[in-house]
Amino acid sequence: MAPCPVCKKMLSSISAHLSTVHHVENVEEKKILIQLANQKVSILTSPCPVPGCGYQKTRLDRHLTSCHRDLSDQARERYIQTAQRIKAITLLRELRASSPNVPMATRLDLAAADESSTPDYDQVLESAKSGVLDISRRLGMGQQVEESQQTLFRYVCEAILLKEHQLAESAVLNFKVEHWVSRTPSTSGIFLEHFGISLTPQQEEWLEMYFAHIRSWSVKKSSPDVHDGGIFFLSQKGVPVVNLPNDMKRLWELYPQASGTDLPAVAPLPAVAPASSCQLSSAAGSEEGDDEQPSCSDAVGQATGQPTTMSSLFFTDKCKFRNRPSEARVYHRLRAENWSANCPSAMDVVKSWLPVKDHIKSPDIIRRIQEQSWKGLCLKDFGPPKNKGVIATMPFSKGEVVCDYHGEYVTQDEGNRRMQQLFNEACYVFFFAGRGEKVCIDAQHSPCQCHPHQDTFGRWMNHSRRSPNVKPHVFKLPLTEGTRWHPIFLALTDIQVNEELLWDYGVLSDEGLGGETVGLDWLNT
Repeated sequence: MAPCPVCKKMLSSISAHLSTVHHVENVEEKKILIQLANQKVSILTSPCPVPGCGYQKTRLDRHLTSCHRDLSDQARERYIQTAQRIKAITLLRELRASSPNVPMATRLDLAAADESSTPDYDQVLESAKSGVLDISRRLGMGQQVEESQQTLFRYVCEAILLKEHQLAESAVLNFKVEHWVSRTPSTSGIFLEHFGISLTPQQEEWLEMYFAHIRSWSVKKSSPDVHDGGIFFLSQKGVPVVNLPNDMKRLWELYPQASGTDLPAVAPLPAVAPASSCQLSSAAGSEEGDDEQPSCSDAVGQATGQPTTMSSLFFTDKCKFRNRPSEARVYHRLRAENWSANCPSAMDVVKSWLPVKDHIKSPDIIRRIQEQSWKGLCLKDFGPPKNKGVIATMPFSKGEVVCDYHGEYVTQDEGNRRMQQLFNEACYVFFFAGRGEKVCIDAQHSPCQCHPHQDTFGRWMNHSRRSPNVKPHVFKLPLTEGTRWHPIFLALTDIQVNEELLWDYGVLSDEGLGGETVGLDWLNT
């Protein structure tokens, strides 16, 4: 079975299909198409298709093996197929130029000629490099970066996977955070096992900058009803990207190759914006009569058409006002933050304030408990002895709700009975009391019966007696099963992206998880 190079159907007889379906009568044309379908096109003297290589001598197959050792077998095969397609199209063009007696029936070479007017993304990425380096530098320094520049940064990260590494569009759209956090070091940078590709140190740095400083805040400020599904590339609203070709088109429009001139690099923002400024700062000159070209950030803003907004809930979460604050107090706190963009009004912040207990009983928290749709968390395998744990994929402020401990509610006696039946197993039976009412949650089985297609985070958080950063608190909540006491994990400190979530199991005082960690010294870290 081989795919038809014209219609892509999988067939056992390419020759008969070309004759009967595509009416190919030219013998040379049919020969080239059959060789392309069976991957028999000779590419010994073809130029290397790896971006930036430029090799064009002999034995391309040996060159890909000896000079590009960081390529996986799958990536090497994709480059070979690309070289074969280019060579076949060249042969078809030469055949058409010779004005053969038997007319050619297919238009593969003509379609490729139309494609030649599409962007050269190697040059586009090279043109964008200076602006992206500036954005990366400012992100690393903790400086403000406009949403339009964050979007440009995402476009470039998408292009790295889609164009430089030639991944399928569906593969990039389904790229998940769990794939990124499970990356491993390689001789040339890092290895993404899910895709079978190696990234250079600079490519890793850019994708990590996007993950830690751009994606994390998209998740943080997204609406309560938005769930990212663990997808790596998100829009500014926190929803998964769905139209990669459109993103690539916008990136191409920012760097028009045909003009012969590159757009200027993204102008840096000041390290600290004026305290009185809560307006969106412009990255380009704003004086009247400025004849310079618009900056990349302006162009992205026009292309995306996305307003720059941020929920005032973020500010109340960050500041944690114990009592309802006055507008004057909020105004001074906002000025102290030195925000240059997306600054909420003091009135909006006061309106969005809720006492901690009321906030935990909000419909949003109840929905997350019922659906187990907690934001900003991801499972990660740390290897032995820790094995699986939970990391933050967005920042959490001190006192903020992180997740719950989910499982089957049982009585204390039933919990003790189940725990005694465990032999050489980790114990996920959690005991707690709510105003004297002793309760137990059995999370031994994962996934649970009520959420059979997903893991829950509470049971996977590791123990730390010395440096916990989350702590379970018990609240009486109106759940679907009725009003009952339920454990909610709150952040003990400010938690950063990529930080592991740890809590004290209480094993030294015969509380918590039934003493399962006694004798495991490595847990007391």
